[in-house]
Amino acid sequence: MDNRWLRRLNWFLTKKVPSFEFLESPKQQFLFFLTFSILVIGAFVRFQDVALNPPVLNPDEASVGYNALLLSQTGYDEWRQNWPLVLQAFGDQKIAGYTYLVIAAFKVLGVSELAIRIPAVISGVLLIGIVGVLLRSLTRNSNKHDPVHQDEISSQTWLLTMALIALQPVFIWYSRVAFEAMPALVVTLVLVWILYRRSKYSLIKDNLHKRIWLSWLNPGSVLQILVASLLAVGAVFLYNVPLLLLPFLVAPVVFWYGITRWQVWLPVVATLAIVWISLVWGLQGLTEQKTHITLFGDPTVTHQQLEYYQSFDNRLQQRLLGNRYVYYSGLMLDRFFESFHTSYLFENLDGHPWHSLPGTGYITYWTYWFGWLGILSTIWIVSKKLLKAYSKLRSQINGDNIDFEEAKTTIEKIRSVLATYRVRLLFLYVTIVSLVPSIITVNAPHATRTLMFFVGWCYFASVGVLVFFEIIRVLTAWLFQTSVQIGGYSARTVVYQLIVVAAAGLLAYPSGVYLHQLLITPVDQHNWSSGLQVWLPAAIESVEKEENPQVSGILESEEDLVTVVDPRGFSYILVAWYTRMEPNVFWNTIQRSEPDTINFTYGERVGRYQFIRSIEE
Repeated sequence: MDNRWLRRLNWFLTKKVPSFEFLESPKQQFLFFLTFSILVIGAFVRFQDVALNPPVLNPDEASVGYNALLLSQTGYDEWRQNWPLVLQAFGDQKIAGYTYLVIAAFKVLGVSELAIRIPAVISGVLLIGIVGVLLRSLTRNSNKHDPVHQDEISSQTWLLTMALIALQPVFIWYSRVAFEAMPALVVTLVLVWILYRRSKYSLIKDNLHKRIWLSWLNPGSVLQILVASLLAVGAVFLYNVPLLLLPFLVAPVVFWYGITRWQVWLPVVATLAIVWISLVWGLQGLTEQKTHITLFGDPTVTHQQLEYYQSFDNRLQQRLLGNRYVYYSGLMLDRFFESFHTSYLFENLDGHPWHSLPGTGYITYWTYWFGWLGILSTIWIVSKKLLKAYSKLRSQINGDNIDFEEAKTTIEKIRSVLATYRVRLLFLYVTIVSLVPSIITVNAPHATRTLMFFVGWCYFASVGVLVFFEIIRVLTAWLFQTSVQIGGYSARTVVYQLIVVAAAGLLAYPSGVYLHQLLITPVDQHNWSSGLQVWLPAAIESVEKEENPQVSGILESEEDLVTVVDPRGFSYILVAWYTRMEPNVFWNTIQRSEPDTINFTYGERVGRYQFIRSIEE
């Protein structure tokens, strides 16, 4: 046994039980109180009446719920596949991870709408804490020599980012509906924490084993590689988006720990590369179906590209301007910029109707603009410092007498700038690449596929708020250069504190309005159109009780058949869930349409229910 393991054994044998000494100072107690309050408020707005609001399961939720019911009773899904890793569902190939979480919830809470949504609710609360841990770990490195300590704004953002995430409409909504994207996001962020919690500055020999109980998380260690691999598999098993994002999230590890320190990053990068390749190969059926909803696999887009190619007059223009690379690049750029558009972010005019409360968007007004302030200020200050150092280096190299020592010092200055702002640069990179799953698909912008984008935006909004406070501090110091006293306090302090309170109110007010709409306004006063058939559960209950349903969407017909008006084609799974249809009845009576161009299949009949697209039909 080498000395390292002797030291570890000695630590485990002599270490005292942890105490709450970290709460001794007033500042620590205040931070703990704020953190605890944010978590409690975030949990409340996610748990409150979650089984009844939204008032009806959307088809995706019903698909998860009924397949979980079938699997828990028989071990087979609606297509009679035995414990599948991928559910065929509507033909959209759902990763089965969330469904298995619902099966576990059924064991605890019983078969109910609450059990279907509870994994998302818990994930939504965990997201707040995980983001706080991630940012605090990245921005408050234990090594005092780490240049990130020079970036004071970054080191203060973790608490404010937690508060923004706790109160943003997108995270509240996705915590209250059974979409697999929320638990997948939490697992993915834990993976990011495992990969980036340390840096080359914290791997100094004197600091590497300072906290031995976390030493197994050191980059390149066997346990870190194992945990990172399991998290990568778990994230993909919950949702398909991490499969696409995984290479983008792992690539910066090389630069985070230093290109020359390959002994640190190569084991984990190589292992995750093997894991990713194995997942892509093992989920070929999933990836093949998903190509049908991308720009590159949609036949309509292919036809439009051909028309665009033929619209040019000569062969040269066709080859240079009309080729598919130019055409698809233009479409992806359009989708990229649409993801930042206010009509999408504030009102969800261009997004999916199931992805937000009717008439609302994803982030609040002030969060949006403070996010831009944080992004632009980061780009400005990093670019300014890098250009200054680069100009100095260029002048030194182009001179007659090259001073290698000065050039080396300048290069170190460039590296120091990148190291100082590496957290902000990492989040800027992650925020941009998180849009990749959306910009390559036809139905974009798409919030479910880009939840990590909103996490990044909240981070930069917190940076923007702190930049704004710094600007106000400088202005008040300039305006009140003389010591004017107001009630025992200096005028500059009073004005500054008033502006801080006003800014906090601006951030909180839109969230308060949203929460009033969601939790206090009666659900029957919302416009639950857009395919959310809120009348269907009550109508089904009336039919099952052999009462006359007082809803225009249900039509009594001959031979004891009940006809349901179903313009979208997904109501069969809602009927199966809300009637708790017996497995054999479902399998023996289900009739489906032929797959469409994206391989979706729709129900035409199940049990005593048949489905039509309109009254005229």
